[in-house]
Amino acid sequence: MMTHEEFLSVGITHSQQNYLGDVIPPEWQILLSRNQGGHECDNSNWHVAIERLGGEGCNVRVERFTSWFCDWFELLFVKIDTCEFKEALKIEAALKEYPVLDDEDLAMRENKKTNEIWREFDWRERVEYIREHEDCFDFHTFKDLLSCVRGCYFNGCACELLG
Repeated sequence: MMTHEEFLSVGITHSQQNYLGDVIPPEWQILLSRNQGGHECDNSNWHVAIERLGGEGCNVRVERFTSWFCDWFELLFVKIDTCEFKEALKIEAALKEYPVLDDEDLAMRENKKTNEIWREFDWRERVEYIREHEDCFDFHTFKDLLSCVRGCYFNGCACELLG
């Protein structure tokens, strides 16, 4: 983890530091960050971490910023020498071992996002996508294929669709 001041000193000029507002005191450490263009893994870890920390409160805070580069970003701060900070250290160690805090939560979020994207396609685009990525789909029946083409659900590998 790092302080807000350390975060600001990484590749940011002095004028940009002022643009980001007041510096958060050093007794607050940054556990995670996320931005608008982030992957669902970032969003999953963010929400799971906040839940494990007991939500925002006296010792856990989220600072939100707007940015010309990524539209918005957020930093998750935890106050040192608290129970929440001990949990934050466990979260940080877990993420060093494996990049996902909760596989089930991530799968749920990816599935939801994939279905949202899939429904934005019209049926012609869906057929074209299925033809181009036929190895990624597993249709057991013709009804499965039709349901997928009609946008009821996405039945393929989400990797290609989510980019």
